[in-house]
Amino acid sequence: MGFTTGFLSGITITTSLLYLTVLSQNSTRATQRTLLSQQRALLTQTYDPVPSLPEPRAHTENAGLSEMAKDRWNADVERLARWASNINWDEVRERVEVGAGNVWRKVREAGEPMRERVENAEVEEEKPKEVAVTVTPVEKSRWGWGKSS
Repeated sequence: MGFTTGFLSGITITTSLLYLTVLSQNSTRATQRTLLSQQRALLTQTYDPVPSLPEPRAHTENAGLSEMAKDRWNADVERLARWASNINWDEVRERVEVGAGNVWRKVREAGEPMRERVENAEVEEEKPKEVAVTVTPVEKSRWGWGKSS
């Protein structure tokens, strides 16, 4: 082996060993860093626990147009049901009876003069008027439609 070959072989072997040593140390240091970080977190949690996360808030969706319409409808139905349950129906019936009696009395009073007029009036029968109608003959075209001449 010559001088240059030996020299270059020595440099290659030395740099390879140096590279592998540094690579091994970096790998070992990364593993130790991970282990120390885990141990520190474990010890910290024993004397200073991490506060629990707040409970997630419920997600609410805005009601759509149809749901809003249903809610309004239901509110109106409830309001009308409450109104109907709070009415004194006996009083309403009595007021309707009195009103119907007044209307019937006025109709009978208004009908008596009309009956007298009908009995005294002479009824004339009207004769229907005669109307002249002329009919024009229709000529048939080659497509079968009517064509007036």
